[in-house]
Amino acid sequence: MLSPGLVTLKRLTWTDDPRDADTLSFQPTEAMPGTEEKLQVLIKRLDAGLPLWHPSDRRQVPEPAEPQRESA
Repeated sequence: MLSPGLVTLKRLTWTDDPRDADTLSFQPTEAMPGTEEKLQVLIKRLDAGLPLWHPSDRRQVPEPAEPQRESA
């Protein structure tokens, strides 16, 4: 089942991504890729006529923490 944000993105159509937009005209996001939060950011950017991606957007999810070992 698709998330609501992804359903919205799939319904939208656009002819070109405004790649020439000044990256200072919109803020990067710390939303993790693939999350509903990130999808909402993308939808807002589309609605504002901005590029989907900012060069400083978060690109990776955090590495899992090492399990703590109990001392003997």
